[in-house]
Amino acid sequence: MRSPAIAVVLLLLVRETHAAGLSFAADGLEECRARVARVASGEVVYIEQSPAGGAGVALTACSVLDASAADVWPVLRDCELYQEFLPGVTRSGVRERRDDSALCDALIDLPFPLGELRSAERARERALPDGGFERRWSLDSGTYRRLEGSWTVLPWNGEEQQALLVYQ
Repeated sequence: MRSPAIAVVLLLLVRETHAAGLSFAADGLEECRARVARVASGEVVYIEQSPAGGAGVALTACSVLDASAADVWPVLRDCELYQEFLPGVTRSGVRERRDDSALCDALIDLPFPLGELRSAERARERALPDGGFERRWSLDSGTYRRLEGSWTVLPWNGEEQQALLVYQ
């Protein structure tokens, strides 16, 4: 099992390595649930998928954390703090926040030859009926060709202090 911040860092490293154009398949959560034994052991499970529209990279990553979904949620939601704990993020901030949506800016410094990536992402955030949370985003502007994805954090197996974290 991992702490929320460490797992988020591990899962976001995926994002930094697939900057050419991201597109995510819709069935990632089900794929994570199908790998219960690996996920339950605390392993970060990476699942390659076919991208929507056939172009780009599609990937789901998931792991179980030793924290409640409510404790993990601020780590995923508060994009203005990403620069404090995410490798490569040199600047992050919230340009606008209203009710269940946010417009977040980020500057990511990648190793040569990739350089810097800039993004303004429009995110929709919501609480789920089962005690979990979801944050879905898409590219508003920036140097990515395409960027869309989601974080979902759910209570795990009825355990109050464990959560399933899914990145798509």
